Amino acid sequence: MCVTDIPDLTYGALDQSMTATASSGLSVDFHVISGPAVLNGSTLSITGTGTVVVEATQAGDTDFLAAVAQQSFVVSKAPLSVTADDLSITYINIYLRGVSKWRKRK
Repeated sequence: MCVTDIPDLTYGALDQSMTATASSGLSVDFHVISGPAVLNGSTLSITGTGTVVVEATQAGDTDFLAAVAQQSFVVSKAPLSVTADDLSITYINIYLRGVSKWRKRK
């Protein structure tokens, strides 16, 4: 059985299509063994960060033995991007008895 490798990913990556071929011609099923991912058919969706272990299984028959292959990859945190509006608030510094207090100007 030959399973297509999944590279390490970043959280937010597009769904991955799991593919495998078997010389026997028998069907291959996929299962998430552990980690932040879910499978819907052969489509793998990332749900968080960490290490994902996926297993491909092929049931045997009278001519071929059963086969199992596992693959793992790491899902890294995505970089944080923050965009702010171009707004401002003016603060004044008032000293009372040696203690600095910040107050919003009305």
